[in-house]
Amino acid sequence: AGRGYVLETGCVVVSGSIVTTGEDNSGGSGGAGGEIDVTLPSTGDYVYLTGTMNTSGGSGNLNGGNAGYVDVNGTNTIWVWGTITARGGSTTGASNSVVAGNGGPMDFRSETGVKVNATIDTHGGSASTSGLGATGGNGGYINFPDNGSVWLFGSMDTSGGSASAVSGNPITGGNGGGVGGGGGFKGFYVKGLGTTSSRGGSGSGFGGFGG
Repeated sequence: AGRGYVLETGCVVVSGSIVTTGEDNSGGSGGAGGEIDVTLPSTGDYVYLTGTMNTSGGSGNLNGGNAGYVDVNGTNTIWVWGTITARGGSTTGASNSVVAGNGGPMDFRSETGVKVNATIDTHGGSASTSGLGATGGNGGYINFPDNGSVWLFGSMDTSGGSASAVSGNPITGGNGGGVGGGGGFKGFYVKGLGTTSSRGGSGSGFGGFGG
């Protein structure tokens, strides 16, 4: 599994890369991605995320690893201008009842607002086998604060992963995650809206539910 990464300081600027991905495993299950936790105290300044973060799960031929959780807490505005990836690990092989990893959930908490012009990807992993039964990973949920302003530009993908197998039960695509606020986008103003996909994954038995 990937190691977690914790930042607790008065001001955070990430212009490089933070990677906590799980390891791929061609002989078993992929590793889980590690958590990234960014926390500012009540007297803290701003959070600027202009680089890349990746907590994706590893791929495997039995199961895919779950992506790690991304948690960003700030008192003042959180600026997200880079790329954050938390995809579930995929699985491809000949085993029965393979299960792909879930995309990692993300929480952005701020008392004044969040401004997003970024690429955010919490897609569930795909599951494919020449054996019997496959389940795609669920997409991770992206949660924004229910106070302050929220600007949503860029692109966000919380779709579920696909599933395919020769036959067997289940063969089910993963459910899509969602994009919203703690109060369901109540109590704060969405300034803009980029592209968002929360589709359920395709499955030759059952498709996943959209987010």
